Amino acid sequence: MAKLENTFKEPTSQETEKTSSTWRLPDTDFSFDGNIVSRFLPYLIYAAFFGLIYIANRHYTDRVVRDVSRLRVEVEELRIDYTSLKSEHINATKKNKIAQRVNRIGLTEAQSPFFYISDIPHSKPSSK
Repeated sequence: MAKLENTFKEPTSQETEKTSSTWRLPDTDFSFDGNIVSRFLPYLIYAAFFGLIYIANRHYTDRVVRDVSRLRVEVEELRIDYTSLKSEHINATKKNKIAQRVNRIGLTEAQSPFFYISDIPHSKPSSK
């Protein structure tokens, strides 16, 4: 039997072209000159302008959200105050509460019905 040896096989030229073309960067010149910079400057200014607009809009949105949340809390507090004041007013304007407050200064509720004072005798105001 023949003795087998491990040896490194040299790649052929066709194999190296196939593998090297897939991994090799294309021939590109990465040098900068004044012509390229001046050609792309309007696009850079355009992108920078919209970047600034985006950042400003984000700050404005954050401020508006904070204001809305603060105003929501304030409106809730004012709604509670309004409800409590309204109930106190309704309670204070009931007939018996008014009578109690007026009794302190010496006024009493009229026991007889109202009568009209008029320049013309026997005339009553028209009711609507």
